Amino acid sequence: MTDQKLKVFVVTRKADWCEDDAIAVLAIDKLHAERCARCNSSYFAKGEVIVTEIKPGKEKVILISNVGA
Repeated sequence: MTDQKLKVFVVTRKADWCEDDAIAVLAIDKLHAERCARCNSSYFAKGEVIVTEIKPGKEKVILISNVGA
């Protein structure tokens, strides 16, 4: 069995006020990142999401989240 390296992904969705709109995920690929986001937040369970791989070539902020009022 070969070791698979984890990659960093940000999964985003359009959200209403006071809902989860982005999740940072460590996963082996985009499919697993989407699945992880859908399983860990009811807001991501259905609907369209965008999965973006973050290339760790330089220091950067990958997620700023607002948890509501």
